[in-house]
This record gives sequence, structure tokens and C-alpha cells, in this order.
Amino acid sequence: MNAQEVLKAAGVSFVTLREWIKRGVVPPPLEAVKGRGNLAKYPRHAVPQAGLARRLRDEGWTLDSIAEHMKTRTWDGQPAAPSGPTENDPDEAGED
Repeated sequence: MNAQEVLKAAGVSFVTLREWIKRGVVPPPLEAVKGRGNLAKYPRHAVPQAGLARRLRDEGWTLDSIAEHMKTRTWDGQPAAPSGPTENDPDEAGED
């Protein structure tokens, strides 16, 4: 996935996306391609993860709580952290 796809899903600026990456809300780019600008490549799950982060922010979640929630999720076949979803998990309704 490229940066534009992640930015569109997140609905944020590039500066905000970098902060989300730094805070663990979305995954960092896999690699950078040099040439006309810097086109970062992101893991495939970065787009749905960015979309979920945007929805949670719209609901009033803090970045720290979103980052912790992301650790409990399974993304792209990677196992989630040992703790399971919370009782009020916004994704249990199948909105992914």
C-alpha cells in the first residue's frame, strides 16, 4: 500500500500520519523508494488499521488508547497480543 492510500483511509495529513506511526497507531512503512519524491510502502493492513484509528478518534478515543487497542487486534495473519477484545469493541459489529 502506498502513503496516499493510508492517508485517505486515515483522513489525516502526512504530519499527523507520521505522529500516528510514532505512537503505534498505524504501522511504519516497509521501505522507501527513491526517485520522484519519497513513496513509502506500507503493509497491506495499514489501510484498514488507519480507517479503524480514524473511527476511534471520531468517537473520542485518545491516541494512546487506540495504540493499545491496535495491539489486541490480529492484522494480516499476525497474532494479537494475549489480551482479548473488550466488551465494547467497536469492531465486533463487523464494521471493518
